[in-house]
Amino acid sequence: NLLEKIHEADRKELNPVALARWIEWEIDHNIHPFVDGCGRIAKAISAFVLVRNNSPLPYHKSREEYYTAMNKGKQEFREYYTQAVQRSIKDIYKR
Repeated sequence: NLLEKIHEADRKELNPVALARWIEWEIDHNIHPFVDGCGRIAKAISAFVLVRNNSPLPYHKSREEYYTAMNKGKQEFREYYTQAVQRSIKDIYKR
């Protein structure tokens, strides 16, 4: 359940980056509840989770890269998402 997972992240029982990645995977890949806009909704909810937990937002180089990783499978998307967050952190420290 999404709300339970958000509470787990608030209590530091679940890594917020893992939760954000799960949200994007579930909404945009598995559930896909809308004809259009699933990716935007998924990213908005995951951004809420990350910001709420003082975590950086992932830096997606392109929409194509994001969906290529997602279409390769869950493990590939997990690796991609982790790298996207790491890119964001590196970008913050460059400034």
